[in-house]
Amino acid sequence: MTIINNQCVGALQGALTYVNNSFDTEPKVLTREIMDQLLDSKHTSKLIEQYRSEKRQDAKKKLPAVLFNGLYSPPLAERWLAQDPQHSRRQDQCFIPSPFYGIDIDMPNCGMQMYQHALRCIENKLGDPSLFLAMAYLTPSQGLRLVVKRTGVLSIEQEIQKWHNILNLPIDTKCKNLSRLYLLCHRDDVLYYNPDMLFPLQDYDSPGEKAESLPQEGTHSEEEAELHDQKAIKLVAKAVPIKQSTPPQPAYSDADDDELMDDQCLQDEEIQVPPMPERLPPAIEHIISASPENTRPAVAIACFSALRILLSEVQFKHIDNRDFEPCFMNICIASQASGKSAIRMPLKEILYDIEKEDEENRAADDQWRAKCAVLPANAERPPAPTSPLRIVQADMTNPALVKLCKRAHPHSLYTYGEEIEKILRLKGASEIIRSAYDCEQYGQERVSAASVSEVAQLRWSFNFSTTPNTARRVLKGDTNNGTLSRLCLSTIILDEDDWGEDTPTYGQYGESYRNTLKVYTTPLLRAKGIIHYPEAIKWANDEKIRQTNYLKMMDAKHMLPFLWRSLQMGCWRGYILSIMHGGWSQEIEDFCSWSVSYDMWCKSYYFGQLIEKDFNVVEQGGHRPTMLLPMLQNTFTYNDAVSIRRIMNKPTTSRAVRNMLNQWIHRKLVTYDKETKKYHKTNINH
Repeated sequence: MTIINNQCVGALQGALTYVNNSFDTEPKVLTREIMDQLLDSKHTSKLIEQYRSEKRQDAKKKLPAVLFNGLYSPPLAERWLAQDPQHSRRQDQCFIPSPFYGIDIDMPNCGMQMYQHALRCIENKLGDPSLFLAMAYLTPSQGLRLVVKRTGVLSIEQEIQKWHNILNLPIDTKCKNLSRLYLLCHRDDVLYYNPDMLFPLQDYDSPGEKAESLPQEGTHSEEEAELHDQKAIKLVAKAVPIKQSTPPQPAYSDADDDELMDDQCLQDEEIQVPPMPERLPPAIEHIISASPENTRPAVAIACFSALRILLSEVQFKHIDNRDFEPCFMNICIASQASGKSAIRMPLKEILYDIEKEDEENRAADDQWRAKCAVLPANAERPPAPTSPLRIVQADMTNPALVKLCKRAHPHSLYTYGEEIEKILRLKGASEIIRSAYDCEQYGQERVSAASVSEVAQLRWSFNFSTTPNTARRVLKGDTNNGTLSRLCLSTIILDEDDWGEDTPTYGQYGESYRNTLKVYTTPLLRAKGIIHYPEAIKWANDEKIRQTNYLKMMDAKHMLPFLWRSLQMGCWRGYILSIMHGGWSQEIEDFCSWSVSYDMWCKSYYFGQLIEKDFNVVEQGGHRPTMLLPMLQNTFTYNDAVSIRRIMNKPTTSRAVRNMLNQWIHRKLVTYDKETKKYHKTNINH
């Protein structure tokens, strides 16, 4: 791919183009004037508001979109259409490389911080950002989009890698061709715009192509919408085999129609869960192989609670040079009917042999109780069975937990529970979670002869599931005492457009599945002593730096206490996988990195507001300046404050904005000038 200069663009009759909406297959010339109309359009503003507030996919489908990566060439289009008249003009073959490239950073609600971070990175590595940046704006999903100048003769893949290295941000890598569409924003969401760079050429109308009038508010009739839907269904039907019983329901994303056709069930863009690596460790690949697609990330995390039970008398060295026994207490947080029960099946296969042993040991317990029941009161009872019971029920008392732990020593207990509320039946559940994670002594001292007075080393891993509201209610008071940080979270995200038409598909479990699994689990049963993989320590140190830098960039110091234990659990997973595979590998490293990001994402997504609130109250005495103030100029207006709150996805009602401003005035962070009606920072470092 070559970078073309202005003369080449003119010679090939190319121009930046746009489409009116996601169903429009005809690219139209994008001029500076049309761009201004699109950005200032009330219709565009209304559609974005409907999508953000009501999650209306139909509103998103009607947004205009620009093709920044490629310049539309009528001669190339004529040639391509002559070869295949059935194809849309919006094809990669109809475009020549544009001098620009679009970059998507799809992490919602973080646009302003990422934009500031991007400017610093460009300045540090390339120089003046204004020489490279043509446009920056918030996407409809409130992620960040940058339109940058190409700086060399690079392919799309090389361009992606180059900007990934420059920005050190999670860049969307889905772009595959020149014809990718980028949904446009409203002027309120524009962070930077240099029309002189984006439109260096004189406005150009290509032969046979004329820019149509922009859609105005209320012009989309129901008949037009139905026509658009039929048009999109035909477009998808050409490329994707469709089940005869279910008509396709394509959901338009920021990607082009090729990607839309490749994936009819795109996840809601508001929920950007860190995706699993494409290449997984073989053991994980096998464990998740029979699980429905959407449950596989949750299964990949949940399985370690069961794998840990196969270890005994094993410790792992961590980056602080201390040795730890691993512990995984996993909670899957997902809505009802999301498929949480799918996690249970692979866990049962991992624990199959232990469950069989427990059945025999429980039968021996039952026989002992039966014998004791018929003995006279003063008769000597036979010795109680000592064989361990390792898979225990959630419904147990504190003394029972201690006795079971002591009986199972040096093995670990395991529990699977459908609802996290069951753990509350244990008195001091938070203390028990903390003690189990740290493998500490736990028990109770009693003076009564009839009471249980016993202490044991608490080894206990578990899998529980729950809904988001229940999880927040149960753990509301445990966000800043070390309890939540010791839990590893997972989730199952459903497409909000999914009405359950497609039944989740399971693979085959059973003997064949278990036989393959044993190839990986047998080494865990044999492992003993202190295990040290230098590669795991190196990874953990590198990952700590990467994750800490990310938290700094996000101004999320309240998440720092959670990083240490997420990192520790990620390192434990690395050790376990290395034992299972006979050594460290790149696949293991990538999986461990993902597991840390995934755990941190889940905690931030489901508990972020509670964590930040408790952090502000406890750590900073309730007087930590809000992160919004540094984003404003030293002198700003009320409307500036509204815009910042809108960008950061915070309420923009008059009451919410006034409360924020009054708090800043009360804390002497800003002053207010009644004559100019402007606010002034009292310290420019804020």
